[in-house]
Amino acid sequence: MQAITLWLVCAVTVVGCVTAALGLFSTLTGRDALPQSIRRRMRRIPASPEDFRTNGVGLMLNGAALELLAAYVVINVVVRLAMFPAGFIAYSASDSSTNFPSVTILLVSTVAVAVAAALFIAARFVTARVTYRSTRPAHGAHPEVPPA
Repeated sequence: MQAITLWLVCAVTVVGCVTAALGLFSTLTGRDALPQSIRRRMRRIPASPEDFRTNGVGLMLNGAALELLAAYVVINVVVRLAMFPAGFIAYSASDSSTNFPSVTILLVSTVAVAVAAALFIAARFVTARVTYRSTRPAHGAHPEVPPA
């Protein structure tokens, strides 16, 4: 079970890094970071370079929040593995130099989740200010035929 969880965390970490990288590109350049093949399938895109920058900031905040949630899951999985290796309770004497107190783990976990939630909320507020334009033609509009 822990192996599946750690692989899932690896996937979330990759998605978080890619999201943060796309957001950084959009923020710095004011252009779209996605290829045209993907962008054509989306319903709407930011309307101006400033909107692309604002959307990029939101993407970076979401990527950072995903990374913190992945760290939270890893902390809990590693702690459970240390407490119950292979599903059994460890009866050996614990080495205090390698084990964190449970209060410290609780504090770090709580801070990670609180900051991740704050980042998700901040990303929502930032991206709510973005003006979008549709990528599809208006309903009932005919495509223009170029003059011959």
